[in-house]
Amino acid sequence: MTNTIHKSIFIFMSITLGCCMILTSCKNNKEESKKREEVERNLEIEQNILLMSKKYDAVRDWEKQFKKISRSVYTIDLQKALIREDSRPILFFASIADIKKQKEDYVVYFDMGSLFDLNYLDLWVLLSFPSIRFILKCTEEQVEKMLHTKTEFFNESFAIVASIFNVEKHAFKLSAPPGDQESSYIDVDVSDVFMVKGICLDLIFVGNYRTNL
Repeated sequence: MTNTIHKSIFIFMSITLGCCMILTSCKNNKEESKKREEVERNLEIEQNILLMSKKYDAVRDWEKQFKKISRSVYTIDLQKALIREDSRPILFFASIADIKKQKEDYVVYFDMGSLFDLNYLDLWVLLSFPSIRFILKCTEEQVEKMLHTKTEFFNESFAIVASIFNVEKHAFKLSAPPGDQESSYIDVDVSDVFMVKGICLDLIFVGNYRTNL
């Protein structure tokens, strides 16, 4: 009787261990498969970005020069980087903030934020760099492409090639602190947002590609 019980326990433990090994193996295979898919997707996106960049002879590393700046970034710094003497367009990564139609034109607002690559920008520069909002004239086809792109929250980045013709920084910004409406007041502070105007030449959806680098 005792031998039978021991044998049953051994069989049960063997089956349990086997099931655990199979489940672990399946989980590892799924994780490896997911990683491979992510790597393949990033490689495909990078290839598409490279092709788009070459097509328009776009400047991809225009942010690099800001590593040399050990002070606040001024409008003139961004003008030199974006409105280039060689007339080349620039490539940047941003998410869509708004799309509107003005008469016969389409205007798209892209928020870049401070999404600079830490590979060549110091952390303190990254944190202190003002946000950038691109205001670009787009074609109807480009707008349709954006509207029909399936995106997710916090996963809405596009790689954009644009020709820039104007850079400005708002002098002031208004903010209302939270609290009772009767006692609330408006703060007037120095703006930290650059407004960059230009023409969108091309764009592709990249999702969270930048964060996966």
